[in-house]
Amino acid sequence: MSFLKLFLSGIMGLLLLVVLLLISVAFLLDRTLLNPDFAMAELDRSNAVGIAKEIVLKNLPADARPYAPAVATSIEELRPWLLQQARATVNAGYDFLFGRSPRLQLTIQAEPLRQKLLQHLSQYVRDNPPPEYRNLSPADQARVSADFEKELTAQVKIDSVYHVDIDSIPADARIALLRAREAVGYFRVSYNLAIALAVALAAGMVLLRRSFLGVGIVLLLVGVVELGACSLAGTISSSIQPGPATPEEIRVYLPQLFEHLMEPLHLFGVCATAAGLLAIVFAIAVCIVRKAGAGQRVA
Repeated sequence: MSFLKLFLSGIMGLLLLVVLLLISVAFLLDRTLLNPDFAMAELDRSNAVGIAKEIVLKNLPADARPYAPAVATSIEELRPWLLQQARATVNAGYDFLFGRSPRLQLTIQAEPLRQKLLQHLSQYVRDNPPPEYRNLSPADQARVSADFEKELTAQVKIDSVYHVDIDSIPADARIALLRAREAVGYFRVSYNLAIALAVALAAGMVLLRRSFLGVGIVLLLVGVVELGACSLAGTISSSIQPGPATPEEIRVYLPQLFEHLMEPLHLFGVCATAAGLLAIVFAIAVCIVRKAGAGQRVA
């Protein structure tokens, strides 16, 4: 009977080890990629507007590059608005993925962007007129400037409002989004079931052996594995260098992003290690107390 208990306890311990390792990965995803608060925090920490500005300026058409300072100024002045639109987009996406919204619906008011861009482009041309304009009379300069502003208004093709929903995106992206939503639903259910299974296995081991020693050893192993995985991942990530075409803002941000992604796994590893050590110490203390009590009864 003692051998059977030991065998069953070993099987349950192995299952608990596997389940806890899977839970650690699920915990990582739940606290990062599937967490809108994490996405919002990364928007603030990543200087997303600066990254967007650098990408836009690098990809300006050749005939628009002289106006790069005006474009950069417009983006900087619209930083709060751009972050607000980004947060609205993130919230709408997560609401759809989590099933809180039956449809993906997003309305972007782009009129501030249009007005700010026209304002700074016009101001830039007034402050930096072409050489042939400088010899014109003030009246002719005003007329040419007005004509330029009309032409500019026609060329800056930015709608006042953009409506995005699940039907307006390409078919491939729509299918991918729907599959992601379905996968997130399964993930939530599986995550909760895995936690319940881990609790049941741990309780079964304690009841079977009348000791927390086995559970403590499993927790300690999980903690050591997770901390080792974090260390190894950090070493690998530090050796990977972005390509030369990667914008400087992204180069600076990528190591920080990886560190933030690993924080939940590191936290899980620390907690599992601490809980395992406490369980082992408690089990040893209980064993000592029991032997001492048995010795006193014999005496």
